[in-house]
Amino acid sequence: VNDLVEKSVLKVTPEDIEEFSLKSGGTSYRFSRKDEKWLVGGGKLEGEAVEGFLREVCFMRAVGLSTGETDAEKPKVTVEILRAKDVKNKVTLRVFIPVEGKAKIRVSGREETLYIVKGKYDSIVNKLSELAGKIKAEREDSESADPES
Repeated sequence: VNDLVEKSVLKVTPEDIEEFSLKSGGTSYRFSRKDEKWLVGGGKLEGEAVEGFLREVCFMRAVGLSTGETDAEKPKVTVEILRAKDVKNKVTLRVFIPVEGKAKIRVSGREETLYIVKGKYDSIVNKLSELAGKIKAEREDSESADPES
């Protein structure tokens, strides 16, 4: 029986988010919005790559409740929304590697463990890869433009 009433995972839109952090594997980034650009580790990044990732995360919908614990598992992706309009406390989203076509997700403030389909998980990971590629390219561009760094 699927008793999931609230299928929206997060109650925030990409436009509401002003600052967030992202961790995956051994890599972490901290993003803050300034005008139409995102600041990442001292550099600026065009908004589309960040917005694309945030759309995947913010508009994600759970398809059911998951059984089993996640405490011993390590998340594949962790997103912490540090500042957002109309959000008082930090919100943490943890996405776990799929098993049998379902990826568990945990959201701070929600007691239940939810799950999304593997296709949605793959989409999030693809957007994360695109974003990491943009960050790397931006850093390489800024290093080549500034020979003293």
